[in-house]
Amino acid sequence: MENYESKIKKITLGIRFERAYRLLDNWGVIVDNLLNVEESFFDESFFPQITSKNDFEKMLINSNTDDYLKITPHDLIFSYNFRNSDGFQEKFKWFQKVVKKEIIENIIEKFSLENFKRVGLVFEHYFDTNSEIEKIVNTLFNTDIIEPKDIRFSARTPANIQIMLDKSKTDYINRIFTIANDDKDNNIISFDYQYYFEPKIKDFSLFNMDKFFKASITSLNQSIYSLVSEEDDNA
Repeated sequence: MENYESKIKKITLGIRFERAYRLLDNWGVIVDNLLNVEESFFDESFFPQITSKNDFEKMLINSNTDDYLKITPHDLIFSYNFRNSDGFQEKFKWFQKVVKKEIIENIIEKFSLENFKRVGLVFEHYFDTNSEIEKIVNTLFNTDIIEPKDIRFSARTPANIQIMLDKSKTDYINRIFTIANDDKDNNIISFDYQYYFEPKIKDFSLFNMDKFFKASITSLNQSIYSLVSEEDDNA
């Protein structure tokens, strides 16, 4: 049975909130807190480049690894690319710790961000050949597509996992499945697990990130891995 977790080469977390322009006004403070504090997960070797695309987009970047942290008036995005020596489970635990400390504690809580709309986590799988993707697509769709490219579909369901403390909300989950080739001709399957707040939540502490991370992995397994693995076992 194929170990599809080993194909994950990038994970990206995005958090969207109501516009807060004060966040960009404090960009220098944020950089100092992330790169120049001894107990931080980051330092200047992890993010050697500091850039500003314009007045409304600030980034910490590592052009060698393609890791980045992006801040806009309404988004926080952290993307990590796996190294060859990384094991997925171990590094995913590290990723969760980084998000909780550097994104939630050092940015969301420290700058009192409010009114959150969405949290999303993207798992990008890289495959050596298109035939591997072909097998997965044909299993998921019960069809016979040759060399599938540029496919995207989504599925929305109520958020019945107990992540929120307020049970009266009508939150929902959106799962986006994408097949594409990037500019380096990599064969990619991405799975985007999104939690939407309906209505928006003012305080991010009401959201259980531990359960969100766990639910994203469970959904990835149920939506893709278990179906394809079952087909492998029956072959």
